Amino acid sequence: MKKVSAILLAIDGDYDEQALLTEVASITTDGVSHITILSIMEPETDDLHKNVAVSNLHKWESEARSTQLKKLSAALAGSGVQVDIQYATGKPYLEIIRESLGGHYDLVIKPAAHDSGIKRLLLGGTDIQLLSLCPIPVWIFQPTVSKSLKKIAVAIDLQPNEPERHALAEKVLDWGKYMARSVGAELHVIHTWSIYREESLRARSALSETIDKLSDNKEQLHRKWLNDALRNAGLGSDEIHEHVVKGEARHLIPKIVDEFEIDLLVMGTVGRTGIPGFFIGNTADLVLRTVDSSVFAVKPENFVTPVASHSRLSRTANFGESGR
Repeated sequence: MKKVSAILLAIDGDYDEQALLTEVASITTDGVSHITILSIMEPETDDLHKNVAVSNLHKWESEARSTQLKKLSAALAGSGVQVDIQYATGKPYLEIIRESLGGHYDLVIKPAAHDSGIKRLLLGGTDIQLLSLCPIPVWIFQPTVSKSLKKIAVAIDLQPNEPERHALAEKVLDWGKYMARSVGAELHVIHTWSIYREESLRARSALSETIDKLSDNKEQLHRKWLNDALRNAGLGSDEIHEHVVKGEARHLIPKIVDEFEIDLLVMGTVGRTGIPGFFIGNTADLVLRTVDSSVFAVKPENFVTPVASHSRLSRTANFGESGR
């Protein structure tokens, strides 16, 4: 059975402290014993040293961040979890991934950054890099109106004839189940399917009846695949809300997330490139950039990140007692 015991909480900008505390605290009740807060700031440029006023602003920002994180640490430690604070300077996504490589973490949580002013491109550059390249599951957190997770959706691409892709779908479903049970949220399962070039085929009227029959058969097949996956995951029909829908995932998943007011979307990120390992695919990239909810990305078991590891940062503060 899946269990999260160590979390890397990455902070590289502003965030809703109360909402973040609520969500992290809801997970710590299910066996989490250790949280490392990693604070990353961009390095000072040479010009800053020549400009004392600007350099002081950078120093004051660092001091304010330190005070804020100590307060966050104390609040988290109050629930009996061991909490460490670490500080890093550099590119945020690189420092987060490097720490995840050597820290034996089960999950990375990071407040969402909004680098774009365009409403429908909600994730910042660091977020997309993490979703693409971080080897362990990544939860990009966006606070909800209620400041808690009430509805979680899992989007799975079931393909029994493609073992790697199917295994990832099962892993995603397992994570969705874990998260929903941990926080007591309603679980929705989304599975889309389609017929290749259906529109052009239907343009030939003689094939219309054949396409209808093919469509019915394919829907039944995908429903069977979903039922098998749910059974293997130990999920009963009374625990989930099924959405087996026909059409393109990149359009349907955001629509369902919006219609059912989903707070967290769990997806697998795949897609081969010339670099060893798996990276975020076109569908996942479009969906994760488009939805308004928090997102949770899961990698295949054989994922290899191209980010080089380096020695772990030294711990600078400790709060609470270790449960490990």
